[in-house]
Amino acid sequence: MGITLIGMENDGLIRYPCWSDERPRRDKSGNRWNFCYWYAGALSDPKSRAARLFFWDDQKSCCGAVPDAVKPYSQLKSLIEKLVADAKLRRRHQRELKFPLEAHYSGYPAFPEEVLDEPSS
Repeated sequence: MGITLIGMENDGLIRYPCWSDERPRRDKSGNRWNFCYWYAGALSDPKSRAARLFFWDDQKSCCGAVPDAVKPYSQLKSLIEKLVADAKLRRRHQRELKFPLEAHYSGYPAFPEEVLDEPSS
């Protein structure tokens, strides 16, 4: 994926989404799972942040995404380990993905369950 430059304004909003590759992990069967994390939003306000965790096997025959994955990094790592170990959890979040991910999922919302909150008046 390489380096992503992040532009931040005085209001704390990240103007360009950030992508981060996680190291691949192997399940008990020896299948390798790849993970990528997308993040955008205000660093100062957890309510206005958005994040997604993407996963796929090497053949890209089993792919998925966990929308709304805003959580501390330690919990994100735990979620990755659970996805590697639990086929039912992978099936729950399974969906067809388009690659390269950056070209298709850098915006928000990207999935039907991701809904932009209406500003309160």
